[in-house]
Amino acid sequence: MPFAEAIRDVWRPVLFEIGRLWETGEISVAQEHFATGVVRVALAAMLRSLDGARDEAVEVVCACLPGEAHDLPLLAVAVELALAGWRVIWLGADVPLEDLCALVATRAPEIVCLSAVGTRCEDEVLAAGRTVLGSARTTIVVLGGPAGLSIQQHQGPRLWVCGTAAELVRRWCEHPIFRPDLPSRPKKLP
Repeated sequence: MPFAEAIRDVWRPVLFEIGRLWETGEISVAQEHFATGVVRVALAAMLRSLDGARDEAVEVVCACLPGEAHDLPLLAVAVELALAGWRVIWLGADVPLEDLCALVATRAPEIVCLSAVGTRCEDEVLAAGRTVLGSARTTIVVLGGPAGLSIQQHQGPRLWVCGTAAELVRRWCEHPIFRPDLPSRPKKLP
């Protein structure tokens, strides 16, 4: 089964059902961890097999906000972005902002995707996004997940809120700096 179909038709529905069963008490924490472990291995294998993006590919860093343990939805997004030909730097769950900002300052990726699934106040999510924005002059910070979607009214030219990988790719292609006739990033020198 193609990866995009597997994510859409198998893994996202499985994750939703695991979460529903855990939330209603029909499965234990141990069962939930086991089931999500199976999903994690499958998605990580997909991402690893797609690690062949061209040098000029859009570079995107995928990370969860500090304290956020639910990284599987973002991992599915990372696979979808890799399927779109983007170079994904996967950081995963609970990434300290200081470490993320240091990486962003060093690499200056085109995009940083931050995920916040758990309950968080709007100010905390917005502050995290703005902190990462301050790390590089041109990097776009994309907030996603339920907590990220709560700050849509605060979007700007470099602070976006996207609910899906497809929405992010579409916005990037509509962005003023995107030129399909030119490489999206300069070639890196050895």
